[in-house]
Amino acid sequence: MIGRVIHPLTMAAATRVLVMAMDEVNGQRRKAERVEATPATVLVGPGAVLDSLLLLNFLVAAEERLAEDHGVHVSLVDLLADGDENQTPLESIATLARHLASDSGPN
Repeated sequence: MIGRVIHPLTMAAATRVLVMAMDEVNGQRRKAERVEATPATVLVGPGAVLDSLLLLNFLVAAEERLAEDHGVHVSLVDLLADGDENQTPLESIATLARHLASDSGPN
C-alpha cells in the first residue's frame, strides 16, 4: 500500500490553519464579539479572547483543518490538560503555530 507523503508543517502553514479555525469560531459569535485572528491573538491566560467553550471549539476546528488540509493528526485538546497556563503552547496563535511546526509530521 502506498501512503500519501506528508511534509512537516511550516510555521506559515500552521498559522494559516489556526487563523482559519479562528474564523470558524468567529462565525459562531455575534459580529461585535468577533476577534481579529493574528499571530498575537491570546488564547489562554491574561488577555485571552475566547471563553472555555469557544477555545474548545477553536481547538477542534484546528484539529480538523490540520487533518484535512495537511494530513497532520494531533489532539490539541490534550494541550489543555498538559502543563501550566504560564508555559503552554496555547498562549497565542503564534506559540501554538510554533508548537505545531516543531512537532508536526506523520502520526
